[in-house]
Amino acid sequence: ERVGFMDHQDHGRVVSDRLLDRLPDVLAPGGVAMLEIGAGQGEAITRHVAARLPGWGCRVKPDLAGLPRVAIIARTSR
Repeated sequence: ERVGFMDHQDHGRVVSDRLLDRLPDVLAPGGVAMLEIGAGQGEAITRHVAARLPGWGCRVKPDLAGLPRVAIIARTSR
């Protein structure tokens, strides 16, 4: 079963934190990572990325049904 960014036991957040913590080591400057998120988690992931990866960008795009579903996390070019 897919674990969302924040589920009722915060297990999803632990998984997301581990993933976000690895991005500076594996993502090239100017690169992006795309994460599938729950439809109601767009604002939460945007705030969380801003706190966890200062200077990085995060925007949320909708799926084909128009629901906010993909977080696009961008590394600055430095």
